[in-house]
Amino acid sequence: MKTALSLLFFLAFNFAAINSFAANNEALVDSSKKETIKLSISGMTCGGCSSNIHRALSKKAGIISDDLAYPGNVFTIVYDPEKIDEEGICKTITKLGFGCEEYVAVEEK
Repeated sequence: MKTALSLLFFLAFNFAAINSFAANNEALVDSSKKETIKLSISGMTCGGCSSNIHRALSKKAGIISDDLAYPGNVFTIVYDPEKIDEEGICKTITKLGFGCEEYVAVEEK
């Protein structure tokens, strides 16, 4: 029971932190300086993986917001290209042990 409550608290805290991070940073950046990229992330095995990636990116200058949830591997990031580029974003993710490449949508037949 303690484990379930601890997990619930952990998830609720991280969700609140992620939402406040995005809201605070979105308001601080001129919309003309924002770019959005979608990345395909490989190697995630749990919700903690997405939290680790979010935490690492939230410490980087230029990251405005990110949207990544497990399960799923499409990561949408809004960033300031004057402070960080796509290569810097992927480098941060790969240092954590995950794969990172530009997302390419697959057409359904």
